[in-house]
Amino acid sequence: MVTIVDVAKEANVSTATVSRVLNGSDAVTDEMKRRVADAIEKVGYQIPNRLRNVRQSVEIGGNHIREGEKSLLLVICNEFQTAILHSFQRTAGEKGYSVAVAYYADNSDLPQLARLIDSFSPILAGIALIRCTDNSHEFQQLVGSYPLVQVGEAMMDNHLNRVVYNDEIKMGRDATDYLVSCGCRHIGILIGDSGVSSSPFYRQNRLNGYFLSLLSHQIPVDQSLVQKVNLSTDGGYEGCKLLLERHPDMDAVIGVTGAVAQGALYAVRHSENSSQDIVVFSMDSNGAWDLERTRYPYINTHPEEMGSAAAHVLHAAICGDLERDYSVIIRHTLYH
Repeated sequence: MVTIVDVAKEANVSTATVSRVLNGSDAVTDEMKRRVADAIEKVGYQIPNRLRNVRQSVEIGGNHIREGEKSLLLVICNEFQTAILHSFQRTAGEKGYSVAVAYYADNSDLPQLARLIDSFSPILAGIALIRCTDNSHEFQQLVGSYPLVQVGEAMMDNHLNRVVYNDEIKMGRDATDYLVSCGCRHIGILIGDSGVSSSPFYRQNRLNGYFLSLLSHQIPVDQSLVQKVNLSTDGGYEGCKLLLERHPDMDAVIGVTGAVAQGALYAVRHSENSSQDIVVFSMDSNGAWDLERTRYPYINTHPEEMGSAAAHVLHAAICGDLERDYSVIIRHTLYH
């Protein structure tokens, strides 16, 4: 099954850019539109005829939607997590579903999402939420009328919570415990700032785990070792530079995502005022690499397992086999 992920890889752009092109967004340059169009043609990606003119934020990942058959799953994403999406689409396809993906930033997107769901209603079998953080009554009412699975934290008040998630607090604690076991005592952490829409996942929970670990090892909590950053390589770079200026004796730093950790690694390598022995710990990735290609410690959250498990749980809910709250914890793995 050809998906939006394949189009993005062929065009060498992000899935969000492909989405904007498919949406007819004016924010995309003509050159980018041509690149995406060429990629769509090359990989054979197709949008069903009845949906070709839909201008909502949606990508179609299947080619066999039949009128009158509830064979479509709608994935609503707060952010495009390629590994989770691809795994979800693959498993859903094996069960006979087609998949559409809609980006949802915040409550301002609610009217558009409502129109999209309404247009899909004759064939919509269920909804998956990936890292969605809008727990408003209006959003819950809109999505809660369909069989539902959530990847992330449970947020439904008056509907069943069927959730696939990592233990974010334990992730923060395990990362810090490991660094303490290596002899580190001045451990910085780079977390998502308050403007990041997925902040409950990348900010507070992992930070709480960091604090709990320090307290368990009787290491004083120093708020100046906590730096809020944009969740990007540049954000990690600038944030780590600030930590190094405040704490030249810092012996380790945790990047709350892989991109942030990679930026921190660059900052350590380029700093003239810090030791090159600072340990950079990466979360949510396959690890950061230094200039000599040496592996750094990292946590693997197993996103492929999360996507596949979410598809299985949603299928069970659609079949009526999960008429209760249900949780699946995907255990993370620490590599060093």
